Amino acid sequence: MVGNIEAVCPYCNHALDKKPGRKKKCPNCEKFIYVRTSPKTGEKILITESEREIIEEQWSIINGTHSEFQKNKKTIENERALLKKKFGRDPSENDVKWSC
Repeated sequence: MVGNIEAVCPYCNHALDKKPGRKKKCPNCEKFIYVRTSPKTGEKILITESEREIIEEQWSIINGTHSEFQKNKKTIENERALLKKKFGRDPSENDVKWSC
């Protein structure tokens, strides 16, 4: 299962005072914790940034928009590769989003 249903940081397992209702930084490791609804259970879960794409893909399958999700993902990957070649380094996420 992806994510935590408990008030625990998904990166460092630090116990949080309460379960956040939206994105926030962990007070221990200072990484962003994302809050999403689990497509399998309908519960609010705390996830890492890398798990965010997994949840979004699961929702796209449920919503019948998976082909659009895959097309968008491919477009972003292609744009990232073009910017990397242009800049000579990995582009920031904002550069990629702005360019698309």
